[in-house]
Amino acid sequence: MKQARFLWQQGTTTAVAPELASALQALGIDESLYPYAASLGLTDEASCQKFFAPTFADLNDPYLLSGMEKTIARLRQAIEQQEQILIYGDYDADGITSTTILKEALEMVGANVVYYLPNRFKDGYGPNQRVYQEFIDFGVQLIVTVDNGVSGHAAIDYANSRNVDVIVTDHHELPEELPQAYSIVHPRHPAGHYPFGQLAGCGVAFKVACALLEEIPSELLELVAIGTVADLVPLVDENRALVQLGLQQMQVTERLGLQALLQVAKVDLTQISEEDIGFQIAPRLNALGRMADASVGVELLSTFDLAEAESLAQLVDTTNQERKELVSNTFQNVVDLVDTEAPVIFAAHEAWHEGILGIVAGKLAQEYRKPTLIMTINPETQIAKGSGRSVGDFNLYEALKEVAPLFTAFGGHSMAAGFSLATTNLKAVEEQLAASFTAFAVKGPVQEELFVPFTLTNEQLTLEIYQQLQRFAPFGTEHPKPAVLLEKQHVTNVKNLGVNGAHLKLQVTGPKEAVDVLAFNKGSESFEFLSEQSMDLVVNLNLNQWNGAKKLQLMLVDYQVPEKEFFDYRGQKNRLPMLPKRTTYYLVFQKSNLKRLKLPPEQVLDLEALPQLLPSDNLIVADCPTSLAQLKTALKQTQATRIFLWCYSFEEAYLNGIPSRQKFAILFKFIKVTPNLDVRYKLAPLAKHLKLSESLLIFMIQVFFDLNFVTIENGVMNAAESVSQKELTASPSYQARFTQMKTEEFLLYASIPELNAWLATKEENHES
Repeated sequence: MKQARFLWQQGTTTAVAPELASALQALGIDESLYPYAASLGLTDEASCQKFFAPTFADLNDPYLLSGMEKTIARLRQAIEQQEQILIYGDYDADGITSTTILKEALEMVGANVVYYLPNRFKDGYGPNQRVYQEFIDFGVQLIVTVDNGVSGHAAIDYANSRNVDVIVTDHHELPEELPQAYSIVHPRHPAGHYPFGQLAGCGVAFKVACALLEEIPSELLELVAIGTVADLVPLVDENRALVQLGLQQMQVTERLGLQALLQVAKVDLTQISEEDIGFQIAPRLNALGRMADASVGVELLSTFDLAEAESLAQLVDTTNQERKELVSNTFQNVVDLVDTEAPVIFAAHEAWHEGILGIVAGKLAQEYRKPTLIMTINPETQIAKGSGRSVGDFNLYEALKEVAPLFTAFGGHSMAAGFSLATTNLKAVEEQLAASFTAFAVKGPVQEELFVPFTLTNEQLTLEIYQQLQRFAPFGTEHPKPAVLLEKQHVTNVKNLGVNGAHLKLQVTGPKEAVDVLAFNKGSESFEFLSEQSMDLVVNLNLNQWNGAKKLQLMLVDYQVPEKEFFDYRGQKNRLPMLPKRTTYYLVFQKSNLKRLKLPPEQVLDLEALPQLLPSDNLIVADCPTSLAQLKTALKQTQATRIFLWCYSFEEAYLNGIPSRQKFAILFKFIKVTPNLDVRYKLAPLAKHLKLSESLLIFMIQVFFDLNFVTIENGVMNAAESVSQKELTASPSYQARFTQMKTEEFLLYASIPELNAWLATKEENHES
């Protein structure tokens, strides 16, 4: 049994209201997708129209935002009086696009505008008093924040003391006390009446631009789409409309920098989607703030010079490549440094780059399903600064708050945190976090919910169903790409792909031909797909285009095996998969094999301990039992549902067989004419002389000893003085070897389905 990584929440198949069914039918939506449409909140023709084909009319009035009238009046005053306006942004993709949007809008109406994106390492996030002072000294008379500012009390108070107004446009969580800004434009401001509170920073900046320009500037919508997707805000309601309209605008963009960026990212402008933004554009823009100067992003998106656009796009791409390499190396550094089976992943190092710690922490938390804190250490101050990421419903912020006095700086929310602390406090924080998560995990495995709206049969795996689902795009936060359940699949052609086999490619049956399934970062789990048991797959439907041909391709999201699994590693002593030590145990039937197998003692079980195993444990059958009845009894005693058949045989009884009567006769004659044979030291030359293996020679001597054909005293063997005639088969050793041969014959050569069938039977057909 393989447990799914996520907790699958399957969609219902309840009846759809006639109004919705009629609207969907008119739009050409397949009837099988009606329940999915209903689950998205669609109810009638009007809601379907807004969802599938929004227009400018579906965008909310910017003046519903609190503070908008006051903001526009102050901006127009500054423009009329040619005051110098500073746009103070942020160093991520949302901040870059927000800054570009407001910069271009102000330039359209003749404003005297400059911008500044803070340096992550030098300035930190949000309003910085030192930077404000430098720009005010330079002559700035009005400051407008984008994508930050609602928590910038100190810097804003300083600006006020210098008689410089600050307009805040932001979308982050509102503090209990708002700063004394000239005006605050925020979609969730308590004094406002805005109907949608989940705009990204770029969405708020766009609303200011719309109000300032007294129209909807369509050429800015592509920037809104980038920032909105990149900032992972809910892709519903107005955000969905903004992204859809922005993607349409992007297909005809005249931005030379965006064209150049898409070219280096190998994105087809005519087919651009939210996935291209999320996986190609956003990471490149975010890399600037993580590694260098985010202002390059604004220059790129707003340039009118083709040579500059191409040069900046290449710089952005190179920076992103450096970021990816750093992330990969740091991820591996952490894995090599820590015990990944510990309750939490907790690591700090002087060599790690501060800008990528959040990404690394997120990847580790996702990979190992446990809270992760990754830090870089300043060697001079011995202060560790880092990022944390959580999993499931575990509240990381509350857990760390228990030791808040140990931090020199600390903030975040349930799923993520940023902090700094003295290295002398690292151990205490780690112990507290481990204790909190251990107590939390006692309730059961940490699983995030995964909504699986519907199930498809293999006959439905066609390009047509993919194209139908794409009608519901763009997908994103709170409107994820629909996960599809494929039940009872027998996968084939499992292959590793990529550097070091990091990814997997496998196939499932399609209506006409096999359908490819790609499983990213599942390379180490290839053995899971080779157990021959049927499995349930949750996949996303995707399109594979190659040389003009289009083909359906599935992307693996999750999988489970609901029944007991057998993994076949028979005859592969040195090729067992990497399994977690804490949940993996070896069953050894013959104690004489313990030393030769060289197994970790703490992981070795005897038969009496088998009932203590849990269903989630891995049980490796290390050697061959003396009989099949012994194996069946063992496997029925344990709850473990993942059985790895190693079944190593040192004697290889089945392969070596039982020597012929002639061989026994030759050996007995030799014993008779060679008195006082010291079997402690003469076995090797004797075996060589008789052309036998040592193990077979020992077996034959044991048979003679059982039948009283020989005597052995103090290691010295002689033929018995009187020998009564007996059949060799009367020897217990002979009988045991015969049973061992039959056991090995079936256990080592039966197929996994045959073994499964045998376990299910009551009769011991293969035993003797």
